[in-house]
Amino acid sequence: MKVLTVSSPHSASTRDVWRKLNLGLEANGVTVRPFDLMTRANLFDRMNVLFEKAKIPLPDGWEAMTLAYEPILGAAIHHDCDAVIVVSPQYFPAGITDLLKKVGIKTYAYFTECPYEDEIHMPLVAATFDGALLSDLNSVGLYQSFVPNGNVMYVPHCYDPNVHYPPENDDAREEKTVFIGTGYDSRESFFAKVDWPKPLFIYGGWWKFPKNSNKNIFASRSRGKNTVWTDPKTGMSYIAPPGYSVVPAEDVADFYRTFATSFSAHRTQKYWGSVDDIIEGEAYSLGPRNWELAACRIFQVSDFRQELADVFGDSVPLYETPRELGDLLKRAFDDPAWRKDLAFEQWERAQPYSLQNVMRPVAQFIAA
Repeated sequence: MKVLTVSSPHSASTRDVWRKLNLGLEANGVTVRPFDLMTRANLFDRMNVLFEKAKIPLPDGWEAMTLAYEPILGAAIHHDCDAVIVVSPQYFPAGITDLLKKVGIKTYAYFTECPYEDEIHMPLVAATFDGALLSDLNSVGLYQSFVPNGNVMYVPHCYDPNVHYPPENDDAREEKTVFIGTGYDSRESFFAKVDWPKPLFIYGGWWKFPKNSNKNIFASRSRGKNTVWTDPKTGMSYIAPPGYSVVPAEDVADFYRTFATSFSAHRTQKYWGSVDDIIEGEAYSLGPRNWELAACRIFQVSDFRQELADVFGDSVPLYETPRELGDLLKRAFDDPAWRKDLAFEQWERAQPYSLQNVMRPVAQFIAA
């Protein structure tokens, strides 16, 4: 089977989902033709900005995303593809889906933003495809009511064993904590209230921490600039490297092999700029970081997701409040034996979730 896989237009974690999809399908005998949308999307978006600045009228129907996606039909035909999978299809034109179907090419969408965007137009987008892959188990029932024949499949996140693996020497880890992710307002507010027992290093985009935060964090965050700021009371350093709106997968793994502790703080905000959060219990599934942390055998604690309990049991300590997070990390540093034992158990429980194993049923799903 030959499949054209289309990336999202964003240089965010959705890009890494696309990368793992490609590798996982190939590992299961599928011939993959990757279509990287991001450069085209950025190009046409920039063209629109320049045209508007020069006050040059744009033709009717001139949309950056439509132009970016336009060659997919030709690419799928050129490569004799049996199917097309579009990752994170928020902006995918329905007309292209119709054309693919007319020439006998199956169409699938990989919805990476479940359940955060389930209440906007995502289920309607799903209805235009032959099948849908979902990133949260709790979204399956909703999407089955929209997708033809209820052709929907839940796909848990996974890790890449060629990238995410333990260090040669766990004892050489630095006595520090690392967090990699986007600076959603809810995360910033929560982190500012934690009494961090050791320096915390944050990598990712959009962190700003106001000067008058509860932790006296003196910082400003500008997109694309390097920012390092320190809590004058504790000496805790926050680092945002230049251009790191997204941290490459290899760097993520290197950080996880270097530091002694980390934690998950699952997103609650529905989408960037939204003031609404998902309802408690609405999300079942873990984000990709839980699997990658475990695969690198760095000790992690986490807020609650049901999938965490189902897969990791009680090997991942849970927190609800900033105080609980700080206390758990303090215990991890004070009791290295406890920390290492749990990290090893977390690593063991994550082993079945390699990209090859997780994408095996996906390959079967699209071939059916």
